[in-house]
Amino acid sequence: MNFVTAPIMADLFLLAIGAIGGKEVRQGTLGANNISPLDIMLFFITLAYIAISIDASGLIRFLAFKVLQWGGNNGRRLYLYLYMFFFGLATFIGNDPVMLSGTAFLAYMTRVSKDLSSPRAWIFSQFAAANIGSAILVSSNPTNLVLAGAFGIKFIHYTANMVVPTVITAIVLYPILLYLIFTEPGLIPRRIAMYQLPSHFSNVPPANPNIPVAKDLAVTELSHRAPREAGQTASAQDGESSRDLLALEEVLNPFLDNKSAIVGPVIMATTLITLLALNAASTGTGEHPVFWVTLPAAFLMFCWDVGCGWKNRHTTREIAKFGDKKRLQALAVQQTNPAVTIKTSSEHVGGQTAVNPFDEKESQTAIADGQLVTRPGSIVLTIHEATQCPARAKLSVVLCNFAGTNIGTTILLSRVIQTWEEIHRVSGSQIDSRTFWATVYSMAIGVSYGAFSAAFSASLARLLWRDILARKEIEVTNLDFARFNLPIISVSMIVVPPSRIIVRSRYHFTTQTDIFTMAANGTTNGHTNGQAKGSSKFDPNFTQHVIDLMSPETDPRQRVILTSLIRHMHDFCREVELTQDEWVTGVNYINSLGQAYKKNRNETWRVCDILGIESLVDEINHTVEIPDGKAPTSSAILGPFWSPETPFRDLGASVVQDMPSDGQLTHFHGVIRDVDTGAGIPNAVFDMWQASTNGKYDAHDPENQSRHNLRGKFRTDAAGRFDFYCLKPTEYAIDTSGPSATLLHMMGRHPYRPAHIHIMVTHDDFLGVTAQLYPRDDPYLSTDTACAVKDDLLLDFKPLTGDRNGAVLDCEYNVTLASKKYKPEMTMLMGNANQDNF
Repeated sequence: MNFVTAPIMADLFLLAIGAIGGKEVRQGTLGANNISPLDIMLFFITLAYIAISIDASGLIRFLAFKVLQWGGNNGRRLYLYLYMFFFGLATFIGNDPVMLSGTAFLAYMTRVSKDLSSPRAWIFSQFAAANIGSAILVSSNPTNLVLAGAFGIKFIHYTANMVVPTVITAIVLYPILLYLIFTEPGLIPRRIAMYQLPSHFSNVPPANPNIPVAKDLAVTELSHRAPREAGQTASAQDGESSRDLLALEEVLNPFLDNKSAIVGPVIMATTLITLLALNAASTGTGEHPVFWVTLPAAFLMFCWDVGCGWKNRHTTREIAKFGDKKRLQALAVQQTNPAVTIKTSSEHVGGQTAVNPFDEKESQTAIADGQLVTRPGSIVLTIHEATQCPARAKLSVVLCNFAGTNIGTTILLSRVIQTWEEIHRVSGSQIDSRTFWATVYSMAIGVSYGAFSAAFSASLARLLWRDILARKEIEVTNLDFARFNLPIISVSMIVVPPSRIIVRSRYHFTTQTDIFTMAANGTTNGHTNGQAKGSSKFDPNFTQHVIDLMSPETDPRQRVILTSLIRHMHDFCREVELTQDEWVTGVNYINSLGQAYKKNRNETWRVCDILGIESLVDEINHTVEIPDGKAPTSSAILGPFWSPETPFRDLGASVVQDMPSDGQLTHFHGVIRDVDTGAGIPNAVFDMWQASTNGKYDAHDPENQSRHNLRGKFRTDAAGRFDFYCLKPTEYAIDTSGPSATLLHMMGRHPYRPAHIHIMVTHDDFLGVTAQLYPRDDPYLSTDTACAVKDDLLLDFKPLTGDRNGAVLDCEYNVTLASKKYKPEMTMLMGNANQDNF
C-alpha cells in the first residue's frame, strides 16, 4: 500500500460500509459548498506550469547567483539575503519553484563553500521562508485558493489580512534561526569562502540543466579537460572532482535563457494582475472560475516553450548526441581502466534512464493529493463553538501531518467551519465576527506553516524538497526533519500568535462584522404560507435569508449595522403585527422627513432627538470608565446649532451683543479641572453658545441678532479658570411646523426644551466634553423633548448686586476632564446639519 492505493482503498471501504454514497463522491469530485477541486487543481496546475517555465529559463538560479554576489564572503549577510530572497520569491510565484531551483542552488552552494560544516541551517531556513511567503497571495498556494473560494474572500482582501502576520513571522523568525536554533560552529559562519573556478574553465559555456545529458557531458568533459602531468592517467578522484567543479559551475556560471527569462515573468505578472483586477471588480465571488485566466496564460507560455524548443531543436539534439558519444567513450575508458569511475545524475540501463524510486513516490503523492481534493464532500462533521482561533491555527498545523498534506487539511477544516456556521444559522444564534474571521485566517496561516512542521507528508513541497536534496546527496531523515522543524514551527505559532496579529491588523481598524453568515449555502429563503412545525406562525428563517442576501464583500461595519437593523426591524414588525396601512403610513412619514430638509432645518435630526437616539449615541461614544469611581463631566448632545466660526473672546468679556429687553445678564464662571488630580487645566478652550430669550439662535434670527451673538470661545488661565457674561437661558419650543411635530402629537408630548447653555470644552491632552447646562428650577427638566438632561449638568443661578457690568445673576459651574489615556480612540462630533448655514 502506498500513496496511490491507500486513499483509493479508504474510499472503497467507506463506500462499502455505507459511510458515503454517490452524492458524496460526486460532490467531492465536482465540488460543493464553494470548494471546487477540479477548478482549484486546474488553476494550480496552469499557474504552476508558468512558474516552472520561469524556473526552466534559469532566472531563479541567476537571481540566486546575484544574491550570492551581493552577500559576498560575509556569511551572516548572505544568510539574510537568501532568507529574504526565498521569502519574496515564494510570495509572488509560490513555494514549488523555490523548491525546484532554490534547493538545488543551496545544495551546490554549500558543497562548494569551504567554511560550511553542514547545509542544515540554509536548507531548513529556505524551506520555512518559502512556505511562510507563499501564504500571502492567493495564487501562491492551492490552500489559499481553497480558503478564498470556500468563504467568498476576494483575493485583495485575503492578501490584506495575511500580509501582516506572515511578514511579522518572517521578521521574528530570522534572528531566532540565527542566534538560537542554528548556533553550532560552521552552520552560519561569519565568513564564507567559495572555491573558485579554475582558469581552464573560463571558456566553458554554462550547461543547460533542462537537458540531462548536458550535465553528464559536463562531468565527462571536465574529467578529461583538467590539467594533468605528463603520463598521468585518470583516476576515480577525477570524477569526483569533476562533479565538484560542476556544482561550482552551476553556482558561479548559471545557465540563463535571456528571452524566456523575460517572457515568463511578464506572462506571470500579467496573469496575477488580471486575476486581482477581475476578482476585485466582480460584484460577487465565484462569478467565473479563476482558471479562465490562468489556462490561456499557461497555453501562451506553452506555445512559447514549444516554439523556442522547435527553434533550438538542432542545437539540443546535437548536445544530446554528443553527450551519448562522450558517454560511450567514457565507458570504454572505464573498461580499459577499472580505476576510472564516472557517476552521472542518472544511470542508463538498457538504453533507458533508471528512475529514482522517490520519483514514483512524488508522482504518487501528487495523485494522492488530487484524490484528497476530490473527497471534501465525504466529510460530515459537527463541532461546538468551543473551537477557538489560536487553537484552530495549532490544530491546522497538527492536521497537516495526518490529513493528506496541507491541502487535505484545508478542505477538511473549511468544511468544519462551514458546518459550524450552518449550525448557528439553523439555531438562529449569532457568530461573533471577530471569532469567525480570525478562525478562518488563523487556519490559513496554520495550513501554510504546517508545511514545515513534523512530517514530510505534510505538503507536496516538502516531498519535493526531500527528493531534490537526496539527488544532491544530502540526506534528511524523518527524525532530523522533525527535530529541526519543531523549534521553527513553535516560534512561528507562539512568538507571533496568528489570531492576535489578525485581530490587530484587520479588525482593529476596519471593524469586521459582529455577525457573519454565508449566503452561499442557500439560494432561497424557504418561505412557506403555512406554519412550520415546531415554530412560530411567521417564517423563522426569513430574516436570516434577508441578511444572507448581503454580499460577503459588504463593508464590514455596514454589515454589522444593517444586520442588527434588519433583525430589530423584523422583530418589531412581528411583535406588533404591523398592518399594511400602518406600513404605508410609516413609508410616507419617512418621505416627508426628507422633503422637509433644508440646510438650516433637519427634521430627521429632530426626530432622532425626540426618540432619544442622539442622546443614546452620545452616551455610547463618550462614556469613560475611570478607577476609584471618579467621573468627568457628563456629555450631552451637540445639537444642530454649533458653529465652527465662533470667535475667541477675552476672559471676562460678554457674549451678549444684542441685549433683549427681557434678558437677565449673568456672570458665568468656573474652573476646568483634571479628574485625576483636581488641579486646574490651563489653556483649555471653553466654547459656549445659547439661544436668545425668544428661543432663537443668531443664524435663525438675523432681524434681532448680530452674527455670533451669544457665542464665544474662552481660554482658561494658568489656574484653569474662565469667566464671561451671558444671559440666563430661557426654555423654548422646537419648530412645530414640520413632520417632527407630527411624531410629538402622536405620542402626546410637548415640543419644549428646558432652558440651556451649550458648552464644548477641549484640550489637547484631555478628552473633550460637549454638554448642555440647565437651570435647576426649569419646569421641563423631566420632560425634555430631546431627552438630553443629566443630573450633573444642572446650574444654580444666584442673585448678584454691584457687578461692574450690571449682571444681576451669578452662576458657577466647574468642569472636570479625563486624560486621553482612558479612551484614546474617542472623537468628538464637530459638525452638524446646520454647519453650512454658519
